[in-house]
Amino acid sequence: MTRPSTTHATGPSADVDRQVMQQLAELDHLSIDQLAQRWQLLIGGTAPRQNRRYLVKRLAYRIQELAYGGLSTETRAMLAETYQQHGQVTRTAGHSAGASIVPGTCLLRAWRGAVYRVTVCRHGFEYDGKRYSSLTAIARAITGGKCSGPAFFHLKEGQR
Repeated sequence: MTRPSTTHATGPSADVDRQVMQQLAELDHLSIDQLAQRWQLLIGGTAPRQNRRYLVKRLAYRIQELAYGGLSTETRAMLAETYQQHGQVTRTAGHSAGASIVPGTCLLRAWRGAVYRVTVCRHGFEYDGKRYSSLTAIARAITGGKCSGPAFFHLKEGQR
């Protein structure tokens, strides 16, 4: 949901928006040490990484969370259900593609007038209500012939 523009608004909401925007803008001008200090203040504890981009993103989220509220109960429930279903998000090697695919990702492939959808799971793939251990097995099921799964789903370098 997008918030309406508050350029001409007045009152508490406009003040909060201005404060949030100011704090977000400040993040771009802070050193890594200053970002780590801001982390301690807003999140608590030691900043987990000395990676500027990571710190800025997480701090920006926290600033907005404190100002506007966190995730809704419904969203938290959906995330918990997704976690239960797929487990911790880890990256799965993309076989010979050299890529990594995050569980929960949907792969779509149009072939011979039909669109095929494959869901990446923690330990394999799901297609047409069945679990498969490899994309190649799915590509063979779709095409009826010998076919590389990563190539069929355009995951190989140069096909993206």
